[in-house]
Amino acid sequence: MASPTTTRLLADLTAEGLLPPAQAAAIAEDERSRPFSLHYELRALLYLGSVLLAGGLGVLIYENRDSLGQEIITALIGLAMLAAFGYAWRHRPAFTWQEAPRTSIAADYLLVLSCLLFLVLEGYVQVAYGVFGTRYGLVTLLPAVLFFGLAYRFDHRGVLAMAITALAAWVGVKVAPLALFTGQGFPAHELSGLGLLLGLGLL
Repeated sequence: MASPTTTRLLADLTAEGLLPPAQAAAIAEDERSRPFSLHYELRALLYLGSVLLAGGLGVLIYENRDSLGQEIITALIGLAMLAAFGYAWRHRPAFTWQEAPRTSIAADYLLVLSCLLFLVLEGYVQVAYGVFGTRYGLVTLLPAVLFFGLAYRFDHRGVLAMAITALAAWVGVKVAPLALFTGQGFPAHELSGLGLLLGLGLL
């Protein structure tokens, strides 16, 4: 169905003699018969599904951590992450410095899911085993480095957004905790300066 804006525009152009009536009718008919695209809505739903799946797995594992055991939980998360990443890697696009064509929609979302599962795994091994100790900066820097590499190899904007978020979190973690522990509050000038440098670097 033609939108009211299109109908009004065609009527104005026809009234001013800028568009022949036959051509205006053909345009209106094309607008009425053109299928409505749900591409972006479906992509948003798939991204939301990946996030909800990773979050649901995290909640399920947390509620059953005592009955399953830490080793089994770690193995299950790792296997799910490797399975998702393995499928994405098998269907990866050929590397190019230009925009890479999409080879598989499923691979795109499984790549996002594998990155989310990596975050779940990283958080779980930190809580369960204390792998990183008090090196909280490393907890945020590691996914940032990994996600940047994956984003450029797969030409994936969603993973790139996750990498930028992790990098920004690393900047905050490196600056803020020391001031909090010493009772000085957040160093706004340092955060602002580092945030500005980060933004310029990303440009």
